[in-house]
Amino acid sequence: MAPAADPAGDPDPVRDEARVQRLRDAIGAAEVERLTGDLRARIEAAFPPGTMRPAIAQEAHALIAMAGSLGYTRLAAACRTLEAAVSGGSDEADALRHVRGTIRDVLSLTPAA
Repeated sequence: MAPAADPAGDPDPVRDEARVQRLRDAIGAAEVERLTGDLRARIEAAFPPGTMRPAIAQEAHALIAMAGSLGYTRLAAACRTLEAAVSGGSDEADALRHVRGTIRDVLSLTPAA
């Protein structure tokens, strides 16, 4: 299923609201909010300057599942690209910048605890 339309007309929204609604229906709104808070805390601390490549790949891998399951498909895709760059021995600088930008977009949508 394609991501829900973004009010700004973005074909790749920061958060797939249809996916989030399905998750709310399955596990409840309170659990979705708790998981979203967990994701927010994790991404606020993710990828500090000086992080070693293995830790970058490990964190990207963990965020793929967390972000994707909560509808943050753009973040999950950016983390997949980052993980592939690090695991493949490529320079991860551009992919890391992209992930950090996507994290800023996610943080702008999620309320601080």
